[in-house]
Amino acid sequence: FPVRNLANLLCATAKIAQNCAGFDMTEAEPLAARADEQVRARVHEFAMKDLSNAAWGLAGLGAASKACMSAIAAVAAERMGTFDAQECSRLMFAMGKAGVRSAELEAAASQERELAFAFGGRVGEVALRCILGGASGKVWEREESGAIKGNGGALFEDAKVLAEWLAQHPTPAIASRDASVPAALLESAAARGGGWDKLVCVELGAGLGLCSIVAGRLGMRVWATDGDDGVLELLGDNVERNKTAEKLAGIKAGKVSVRELKWGCSDPLGALELHSPPALIMATGCVYARAESVWSALAETIAELAGPETMVLLAHGNGAAPGVHQLQGKFYERARARGFAVSRVAQVSVPSESGDQQLHCMVSVGGEKRRKREQGDEEKGGKKSKKAKSGHVDTEEGEQEKQEKKKKKRKKDKEDSDSG
Repeated sequence: FPVRNLANLLCATAKIAQNCAGFDMTEAEPLAARADEQVRARVHEFAMKDLSNAAWGLAGLGAASKACMSAIAAVAAERMGTFDAQECSRLMFAMGKAGVRSAELEAAASQERELAFAFGGRVGEVALRCILGGASGKVWEREESGAIKGNGGALFEDAKVLAEWLAQHPTPAIASRDASVPAALLESAAARGGGWDKLVCVELGAGLGLCSIVAGRLGMRVWATDGDDGVLELLGDNVERNKTAEKLAGIKAGKVSVRELKWGCSDPLGALELHSPPALIMATGCVYARAESVWSALAETIAELAGPETMVLLAHGNGAAPGVHQLQGKFYERARARGFAVSRVAQVSVPSESGDQQLHCMVSVGGEKRRKREQGDEEKGGKKSKKAKSGHVDTEEGEQEKQEKKKKKRKKDKEDSDSG
């Protein structure tokens, strides 16, 4: 039985167990026990993706023995250099769930990496410093959702997907071919020459800042935000090192500012010192697992930031919350309740090595209707004002004519009286 098939079988069974309320875990016990033996005996045969899937599946079924998980940890620590962020995150989650810790694995998952990405057009090359497991010293700490704390310090595939998409859509007009771009945004861009230049962008949960830096290279004024201190340090470092590279290369880019922003705060526009809603809001990998309080706070923050001119771009990877890939689920229920329309974005030549990555777009339907109504009111008001002004001039001219006629009549009457 090929080890990849074994890993896929374990992963699929664990997903069914999690998502099907009537699933009887005892039915999977014989399979899980036999699989645990096979994984331990053949651990060196697994590729890293398959090893992390096998560990995740065993932990999800509650059947991971300490001996098996320790064997996986030993092999993974030796070969951590071949893991990507998704595989590392999944493996560390499985280890935490199984209650197995390894100092060697923790050190390997906390190592720093230097990454470089080459984009077409005016974007060019972007260099990033990252931590494989997300945040040094935190790879064993868990959020409410079960995800690694500070995992924004790792680079996931969904961020690459959105960054590449932005680079391939250097103007809002080009973006409108594949996404629902608000009419107000297109008008605002056209007034500035047609590009993204000087339009305001806010990235929520910016992590390493890849998408924010790409947006800056397209000329946007960017606020790259995150709520984790460790991640903000990495984010700031990446923004500064790319600013230096831009100066040396003579690249004209928009300003990228790093700010702390907690989702759910009462006045996100005020916290960022913005006087009007941004043209673009971005978030990658932020609607994940089953962290309902996180989704609620994110949806609230997006609603508070967005206006009729705002386009919201969301990238979702394998760890997306239930229903998200189908444009459903509780997060999108909240978004629709706040007046957003949700649609899928066509991805153009966006490669992905880690499964299903999707881009979604949200626009404020209520905001666009209100904008059109206000625009109509302004036009009507302008016509009324013009008409009133015109009527006032006509009245003045009529009064002057009357006065002239009265003068002429008095003069004629006087002449007639003198001659008589």
